[in-house]
Amino acid sequence: NHDQTVEYNTIKNCFNVDGNHDDGIQVFKTNVSQGLIRNMVLRGNLIINTEDPAQPLQGTLQGIGMFEGPHENFRVENNLVITDHWHGITLYWGIDSTIINNTVVNPKWIDGTSSLRTWISIEGAKSAYGGADSENCRIANNIAHAYRTGGNTNLTFENNITVTGSNWYDVFLDPDNWNFRLADGSPAIDAGSPTDAPELDIDGNARPAGAGYDVGCYETDALPGPP
Repeated sequence: NHDQTVEYNTIKNCFNVDGNHDDGIQVFKTNVSQGLIRNMVLRGNLIINTEDPAQPLQGTLQGIGMFEGPHENFRVENNLVITDHWHGITLYWGIDSTIINNTVVNPKWIDGTSSLRTWISIEGAKSAYGGADSENCRIANNIAHAYRTGGNTNLTFENNITVTGSNWYDVFLDPDNWNFRLADGSPAIDAGSPTDAPELDIDGNARPAGAGYDVGCYETDALPGPP
């Protein structure tokens, strides 16, 4: 289907009950020949792998995955993904698509109990789909542990922050309690590109609130947005 918007959902607590891989949000085709998918917005979603460390049957939840393609005019903005998986936000074979102002983290990687650096990615098509490059895409104003950008033509990559153990507490307000708003003096404050940035943050607050647009899904000291 084309022309879809998926926004402001809370998706959490993955249970591993079968052999299928688990996804918070996945865009997919049922067969290779289905062709192009276009005009999708994935906005303001909260995806949490597991809230309770004692939860039985814990799965490793892929955050937002767009794996087949081609994906034309996709916009992925203001999502918060907290998961123990590589795939925080992954887009294969994008065309004229943007991933902007998202926060993607794996607290278990920070504390050393997971080896998975959760990433934001725009890459070329899988080999089963011919291996074509992504074209004219943009990754901007995001926070993640890693970024993958192989197989791109005319990719814009700007104003993104890589968070590691050394700057974890500098970037976020209270990450030990999963508060991923920005700390006072965070390097993400006013550090975003204004180009095509969303007018609201994940809470519906207006951007920008200070001298510039913040990086990540939260705008610090944001003023209330329109009702």
